[in-house]
Amino acid sequence: MYALIKDRFGNEETRIQLADNDTLDPDHWADVYANSMGIDLSYDGEVLDGCEDFSVVITEDPDNGAVCWKSKNYMIAGE
Repeated sequence: MYALIKDRFGNEETRIQLADNDTLDPDHWADVYANSMGIDLSYDGEVLDGCEDFSVVITEDPDNGAVCWKSKNYMIAGE
């Protein structure tokens, strides 16, 4: 399994290979990514496609068109 971090245009920013016991929760991997960059996330409601700063996609095999298990969009918290 992989957690893919994609920018607002769908370009892959980061690929995290998950161990068998890693969580499949996109919120966790969004926090890992945000913390690595020193940014805060906004969790206020749903972020619609096209309005996100980045998204997290959980998938089995991203190189072979595998089906997405989970995906969620995120926005960086405003000042």
